[in-house]
Parts: sequence; structure tokens; C-alpha cells
Amino acid sequence: MNINDIVVSFKNHQLQHGLGGDPEQDELYKWKLVTDQIGHPDVYAVDFAKEINSLALKNLCYSTQTTAIRHFAEYEPEEYRKSFVGLFDENIGLQERIDKFISDCRKLWDGKIKHNFTQKTSAMCDERLISFFLTLKDPTKY
Repeated sequence: MNINDIVVSFKNHQLQHGLGGDPEQDELYKWKLVTDQIGHPDVYAVDFAKEINSLALKNLCYSTQTTAIRHFAEYEPEEYRKSFVGLFDENIGLQERIDKFISDCRKLWDGKIKHNFTQKTSAMCDERLISFFLTLKDPTKY
């Protein structure tokens, strides 16, 4: 299934079930979480670690990703901010921004953060997480 098929399937699902999703699942809270956080994370926030930690992530991303996000903010907030500046730069093609964000996060994690832990860890950065951040930034576009 390619991205266009996924988008069409999602649109059809929305038309059938509305914002609340399937009656068996109460998913409306996700729309509220996004609506309440439009424009975040703010890459111009004075304290980027505080900005990242203020995000209400709930189950919009995996719990392991939430942990990694918090560690990026704790150990390397300014380098993490730079990654977001690149991700949100719409003068660059979307796929290039996605690839660079993943690459930057992996390099930052492996080079500066991972040594803080005794267990095996990773940056936990992938397209699903990026889609979450892009949706928060501009849900009308992403």
C-alpha cells in the first residue's frame, strides 16, 4: 500500500465515522490534543527543553518515543532544536526534511546521549514520530 492509498483510506474512514472514529473507539481526544497544541514545538521558545516537555503526547506516539523525546530535551536541547528547525523548513522538500531529521536525531543520540544509559537504547525517531510533530506544527497541511 502506498501513501496515496493510505490517505484515500483514511479520508474514507473519516467520512464514514467522523472525527470520533469508530463507535467502538473513543478517539476524539486525539483531535483535541492536536488542536490544543497547534504550532508546537515552538523552535523559537527561549527554553526548548521546557517547550518539548510541555507537549501532551499521551498515546499519539509510542511510549518509548516519548522517553527518547524527553531525553533529547534533557541532554541536548539546543541540538534537538536545530533538528526541528530543519524539519519545519518548508523551503526544503518534505522527504529531504524527514530523512535529515531522522539522520540528525540518530547522530545526536548515538554521539552524545546514548552513553548516559547502561541498557541498549536508540533515538526512536521514524516517520510516525515525524508525522506527529508535523501534524502539531500545522494540522491543516500535514
